[in-house]
Amino acid sequence: MKHNIKIMAALVACALTAAGTTPAQALENEFHGMYRLAAVDSNYLGSQAASYYTYNGSNIFAQDPKTANIREQHPATANFLDQRLRLMYIARVDEELKLVTNFEINSRWGDNNYGTGISGGGAVGADYVNLRTKSAYLDYSFNIGIPVNSRLGIQPVADSYKGIILDNDAAAAVLSSKIGATTLTVGFSRFADNGSLNSYSATTDYTGTGEPTPNTNGNLFGGGLAVTNTNGANGAAYGDVSADFWILDAKYDVNNNLTVGASYYLLYSDIAKKLSSTNATAKYRENVHMLGVSAKGKFGPAQIDGFFVYQIGRTTNRDIHAMAGNLGARIKAGPGTVKSEFLYMSGDSGTSTGRTSSFQVIGGEAGYTCSGLQILSRDSLVMSRNNALFYDNNAGMGVVLGAIGYDLPLTGRLSANVNAGFGAVESVNSNIVAASGEYLGTEANVSLPFKAKENLTITPRFAYVFLGDFYKNLAANGKTPDNPYLASLLVNFKF
Repeated sequence: MKHNIKIMAALVACALTAAGTTPAQALENEFHGMYRLAAVDSNYLGSQAASYYTYNGSNIFAQDPKTANIREQHPATANFLDQRLRLMYIARVDEELKLVTNFEINSRWGDNNYGTGISGGGAVGADYVNLRTKSAYLDYSFNIGIPVNSRLGIQPVADSYKGIILDNDAAAAVLSSKIGATTLTVGFSRFADNGSLNSYSATTDYTGTGEPTPNTNGNLFGGGLAVTNTNGANGAAYGDVSADFWILDAKYDVNNNLTVGASYYLLYSDIAKKLSSTNATAKYRENVHMLGVSAKGKFGPAQIDGFFVYQIGRTTNRDIHAMAGNLGARIKAGPGTVKSEFLYMSGDSGTSTGRTSSFQVIGGEAGYTCSGLQILSRDSLVMSRNNALFYDNNAGMGVVLGAIGYDLPLTGRLSANVNAGFGAVESVNSNIVAASGEYLGTEANVSLPFKAKENLTITPRFAYVFLGDFYKNLAANGKTPDNPYLASLLVNFKF
């Protein structure tokens, strides 16, 4: 009898196990991620407020030209440890359908504990709620005579121009199809709805009066002020006031060595049109059309790529005629590889009353990170405390940036990366910063990546910038600030 009971129990257990695992067996569960720890010593990163050297979404360069110099000539030296964890889970039904999610946890050792926020938990006791959603979208491929891939939800969205306009996460619907040698992509993203005061909406206000200046950094969301609905009251129905981004992109493989592309982007926002503040007299719609071409090819030992983008339309109370261009190259030279980057982005001096040549970007959400520089332009190994002398579009003043580097393998596990570059604003706007010139500075840096394991890299790095005349006399008492440096040790684990 006991034997029969054991058999029955085993059968019931098997049945329950089979019933419980049937749905899971229909899914292929994938986990990927990244953990990065940075030990930093710097008089630049983590030292002064972000606005000491540059604009990063909170302020502009060293000071407001309408006030006295307040920044110290000798920034304090900061030393800290910063960590970032990214976790990706993919629920794959089959080769055609999957759900993709990506999350992030950021902490600085010793920052805070027992709370909530977008970053924290590094202090003793930890216990911090800071899980951030980076992506949550459905990826579905189907065939309607032509193959189509669709991505619906919060997802990475980037332009075809090395991220100078947009390179971040956004709620979007993107469809793409490859027909022969041609790849077509169409997409729509809603950046902001109902005049929402998102994290960077207030940064168009450089004057402190609630009046967005003509040379915004391209946020286009109304200076962080409330909006009025169609009846004139505060608030609005969903979709009544919004900022939208439309994408039409095409790429054509001429042959195995050459690909050319063209695109049309439209950035449209009517949020600022319905500002309720009496201070905001310049009520306007943002309507920015972007036309671009690009090419990427292999020519003998060299790989060369580049692009050109032209913008027309209207922002604030001015017509836009702006442009950006880039040329990059990589070529095998001896045992290593020479690489170079050049970027031009038009700026505006703020002297015209009805026209601007300021290239418009999505403030805080753009990221040109391919130069190999660590201070002059955004670092490719981005951490939560990321900054650069060239950020977004330098508050509408644009940039001229060049870099050259050499990657040299030293052993099977150790390599050396050396880079140098220069940067300048394309035009100085004296309404924004009392700069003495256009030249931002010259950078030299070195990195020594060591591959400890297949998926674990340890990299000591050092970067130094000789500041240009842009920063002359911008510190307190008319002094010139110290040259910035950044020493770091990175531990990077991917799985």
